[in-house]
Formats: sequence, C-alpha cells, structure tokens
Amino acid sequence: MHTVTLDGREYILRCDLNVAEQIEEKYGSLTGLRKESGSVSALKFLTAAMINENYKYTGSSERVTEDFVGARLTMADRVPVMNAVLACLGESITPKNA
Repeated sequence: MHTVTLDGREYILRCDLNVAEQIEEKYGSLTGLRKESGSVSALKFLTAAMINENYKYTGSSERVTEDFVGARLTMADRVPVMNAVLACLGESITPKNA
C-alpha cells in the first residue's frame, strides 16, 4: 500500500485499470505519460486520480480535485509524493510473478 501526506493528512493511493484508463484518456498512453511524468500537472493529476480511486474502491463518497492536491502539495513535498505515485504505478503494471 502506498500513501502520500498532504497538509498533514495521509491519503492511500490505488492504481488499477480505472486509473490506467484515465491516464490513456489524458496522455494517450502510459508512454505519453512518461514524457510528462516530471511535470507538476502530471503529479497533481496522478495523485488526485489515485486518491479518488482508493475512495471509490472503499466505498467512500469523498473525492479530491487536482486543485485540492496542488493547494496542499509544496515543492518540498514534490519528490516524496512523486516517488509514492510512481511506485504505485510501477507496482500496478509489473506482473506479480515477475
């Protein structure tokens, strides 16, 4: 389980086919995302998508927006949050028996 902390609150990330579909819709493919992976907008998008996917998975009606994430994510937090997001993404696309 991967988590990020925004403004002192911990959020669980979930990356599944629904998030992969959102990535395809926004970037065309995972390869398209790779070209943007270091950008602030990609970080906000991925973080919000993964937090919201966990909320949906657990049945919570709570949701966050990219703007919500951006308002709570400082430049100092950028690297640890990106590491957690990329680890969650990488884990979701790596075969379990690899």
